[in-house]
Amino acid sequence: MKKRLKIFIIIGFSILLLLFLGTSFYVEYRVQETCKLALESYPGDKIQALVNVAQSRAECDDEKSRALWAMGQLGAKQALPYLLENYDGIEETNICIYEAQFAIKKIQNDSFNLPGFLWRWLLEK
Repeated sequence: MKKRLKIFIIIGFSILLLLFLGTSFYVEYRVQETCKLALESYPGDKIQALVNVAQSRAECDDEKSRALWAMGQLGAKQALPYLLENYDGIEETNICIYEAQFAIKKIQNDSFNLPGFLWRWLLEK
């Protein structure tokens, strides 16, 4: 009985670890993809490119919300002035405002992003 319990615990832990790693790398992939698309339209610095996507009238709300989400995932402090100026204190009415306010909270609180330690180096590239 004890042997079965140990096996069950090991299998359960292994499944949780695989889910964590899979999710972490999926988030990394999405952030990297979002940065790549932003840089194609606005060459230069990744964070500035994401800000430019969020500011652009040519981009749809889906692309803007992805850029805002990526800023939060990256913990991009240099995007904070833009986010505060344009999205702080606004009533949440759409996905862009939600993502921007979420990014503001993450950046201001310097929230620990557990899977972020696996891929935060992207910010430096």
